[in-house]
Amino acid sequence: MIHPVPASLLFDQLADALARRHAGMHSPAPDWLDPDAVEALSLPLGGAAAPSVCVVLRDGVSARSLPRRVGTRDGTAGLALRCVRGRAARGQAGPPTLQAGGTAEGGSFGTATALVRDRLAPERNYLLTCAHVLAPDEGARFDAPFTIDMADGNSCSGTLCEWTPALGRGCPASALDAGLLEVDAPTTLALRRHQAANDWLPDGVSDAVAPNKPVTLRRPGGPLQASLVVRWSGRVDVGGDGYPDYFLRNAIGYVTHGGVTQGGDSGSPVWTEASELIGMHLAGIAPESAFGASGVMGRVAPVLDWFRVKPYTRLDPATLDSGLRPGATARRVEPVNAVPLRLGAEAVNARIVLAQTLWGEARGEQEIGMHAVACVIVNRVRKRHRGRASVTEVCLDPKQFSCWNLDDPSRAALDRVPGRPDAAFATALALADLALTELALDPRAAPRALPDLVDGARHYIASTLRQRPDWLHGQRPCAVIGRHEFFRDID
Repeated sequence: MIHPVPASLLFDQLADALARRHAGMHSPAPDWLDPDAVEALSLPLGGAAAPSVCVVLRDGVSARSLPRRVGTRDGTAGLALRCVRGRAARGQAGPPTLQAGGTAEGGSFGTATALVRDRLAPERNYLLTCAHVLAPDEGARFDAPFTIDMADGNSCSGTLCEWTPALGRGCPASALDAGLLEVDAPTTLALRRHQAANDWLPDGVSDAVAPNKPVTLRRPGGPLQASLVVRWSGRVDVGGDGYPDYFLRNAIGYVTHGGVTQGGDSGSPVWTEASELIGMHLAGIAPESAFGASGVMGRVAPVLDWFRVKPYTRLDPATLDSGLRPGATARRVEPVNAVPLRLGAEAVNARIVLAQTLWGEARGEQEIGMHAVACVIVNRVRKRHRGRASVTEVCLDPKQFSCWNLDDPSRAALDRVPGRPDAAFATALALADLALTELALDPRAAPRALPDLVDGARHYIASTLRQRPDWLHGQRPCAVIGRHEFFRDID
């Protein structure tokens, strides 16, 4: 008996294969699933009786090479393919201007999704919006200044803190398009009061996506009603001369009612009927290419989890010091090198350098990714790799961990993070402690303080690397964790 693959699972497999090929990685997918031919894929939400996938083909590409159905070998079940001619989704940043909800202004502008605070350091606050607004190309730099304009004509400032994906050549596929502007306490207070006065604070957060669910796009030009209709994965054109587009995965397409999205709407919050924040607007798409959907939103819950932040809400019990005056200094987390530790100076330095390395190399890979990099460092110290016998020597070994390269675009952020620790750095410090404890133990001891997730590997590369190094010839990874491939038995 032939059992067809469930529609949602098959769609995920197709989207994942297209994303990997867009990033230059190998995928065992059929030949027709080529990023030079296919712009996007979409699937209706819910369990349609006869589900089909809409395949958006670029101009000049023939549909003759595409099968009519996918999912079973005999072609009698699975998903039907519905081919249309279309173009990539368009990111909707625009030229600088005032916006009702506040904007982040640089070479382009967009709308703030939410005012958020750090879960592990609540006194640190940020504005959340799209990465393609804050960091639209390879020139983006940590701590870059931005102007935040409000509808009442007042403005304040923030600095670029985090973003993903890092747009530019070789940009990997991403399920997120989001970034943070850090703002000080007086600015946070002003923004919170402004949003409360203009009804821009949500009641909560939701991640409940359902077919035809009514939502409202809270854009500066006025609210726009919409309904969620499709799952969407595809290429997004973010503009910017000379820079490639990026591939967005697992987005949600929606049909707008009574209007269309426009330039400057990128980042606009999407609310449910219960005034819960559910998404952030990312791009406009052609309705004929996605079962009538004209806009694409990213689910906000994964973004909040990724950055480990929490939005301010209408009934939020969190308070800010109302006595802070404009220009007053905000209270911040104590620098880690000022925290009293029962360690010698060399050990303190090793702890901080190790945590910086984990943060710089894998902060976008969550805790498991930083854990895996810590294992590589432990393995190198124990094997005295390249003659390096200490944690500090291994981490700072020239051209071994790219985060320490002077020309790395995030080097300035790496130097600053011990004095301005974020949630990811707190995780890196905890893992650094485990790694140092592990190195103090007999390697044959059990249980281990830091379990080896990489099976003894001393090397790794980013899976999205287009030009793979010569030393990888004939090698197979012993572990793949997130977007990193790990290798052992390499000199």
